[in-house]
Amino acid sequence: MLASADATTPVYTASLVKLLVVHQILVQAEAGELVLTSGDLQLMQAAIEASDDDAMNQLWVGFDGDALVKSAVDTFDLTGTAPPTEAGQWGQTTTTAADYATVLATYAGSLTDSGADLLTGWLQSITATAADGFDQTFGLLSLDLDQVAAKQGWMCCLDDTRWLHSAGLMADGTVVVLLGTFPESTSWTEAGTALDAAAAAVLSGT
Repeated sequence: MLASADATTPVYTASLVKLLVVHQILVQAEAGELVLTSGDLQLMQAAIEASDDDAMNQLWVGFDGDALVKSAVDTFDLTGTAPPTEAGQWGQTTTTAADYATVLATYAGSLTDSGADLLTGWLQSITATAADGFDQTFGLLSLDLDQVAAKQGWMCCLDDTRWLHSAGLMADGTVVVLLGTFPESTSWTEAGTALDAAAAAVLSGT
């Protein structure tokens, strides 16, 4: 594993937490702890593919998002991931690049083949435009990659900061996690360009 000096520094997840929540819901459903409706599955798919915040809000409330994040910490033995300190503010869940890499590298192992295929399929079908209109084709999704299973995240502007994240599992099993923090004065276009360059540089060296 190649990691930057800050790979274990916690940052806000923004929408990256949606993967943790959806994964844990699937784990609980497969264990017989809950029964998913077709509506639940549609919300889960929308939260991943279109990074739909309204769908995530419903999942967070309906399935106890705080508890799901804590369960994910146990499932993956994460050391720098925690639920938000302010109730309901799921984008303020914290994680580290190292923790999120662990999740992407191992999430399939805690699901049945059908569950893993379902979640991977959603991650491989990220829409070009998110439900809120944000362009998701930055970072790893700015590149011509074959079957990358990715999750993107963005948030502004707590503490005068923008967060822009791109994380994914490549077809060859390589995992790349790019967690970007920028001054609020940096535009989304500038931040996206930085993530694009980082993704290209990382993958050219793998």
